Amino acid sequence: MRQFYSKASIYWHATGFGEDEENYPQKMEHFGISTVEASAAGAVPVVIGKGGQKEIVSDDKNGRLWTTKAQLYEITLNLINDKDQLVRLAENAIKNSRRFSEEVFIKEYEKIIL
Repeated sequence: MRQFYSKASIYWHATGFGEDEENYPQKMEHFGISTVEASAAGAVPVVIGKGGQKEIVSDDKNGRLWTTKAQLYEITLNLINDKDQLVRLAENAIKNSRRFSEEVFIKEYEKIIL
């Protein structure tokens, strides 16, 4: 998967689109490891602003959040046409993905058990 992600500039994620998050939270992506993997490879995450995605991506800081098809289209088109924004978000996505590294996980786990 790393190979595929490394070839991508933009990563879309839409699990939960069209679903009622309040009444059916189980239909949302709860964490989004694929978003973290794509971010680590430098693909800008353009993800639905529901479920765990909004915990991983901060809009216009390390990716983009959307809720409608029109927003998804506009955000994607803007990224394609604005290489500076694409590069900035990709760099920040890589940095943000490090929050979920094995090293960070072990350190946080040790804080709990020690």
